[in-house]
Amino acid sequence: MPVDPDPDFSPEHNKRVIEETIKNSKRLSERKRRESSENVRERASAVAQYLASLKSGKTSSKVVDYFGRKETARLRGEEIADVLRAKIGDATKKKIREAAEIRAAKLRRTG
Repeated sequence: MPVDPDPDFSPEHNKRVIEETIKNSKRLSERKRRESSENVRERASAVAQYLASLKSGKTSSKVVDYFGRKETARLRGEEIADVLRAKIGDATKKKIREAAEIRAAKLRRTG
């Protein structure tokens, strides 16, 4: 089966697109890592404040009484969102890996 190359194909353009995609991907990963780190830091700080108040006897033992219903719900929601983001990321990586394995298998058969 003969393969006719695309007459408009440009290796230079292809290289620029790949480099730009890698750069954007790294930038996005760094931003997500920073946001996740900030969220974890915020939750850890909130828990530390609660535990300090609990230890000093300045608060009841109920988390909801200390933070309030809205803040407790927001903190739980962020935790759930972090778990979902991790699962989606893992699922996406798995799909990409599977697609790459299929392409590699096809290349081995034809090559």
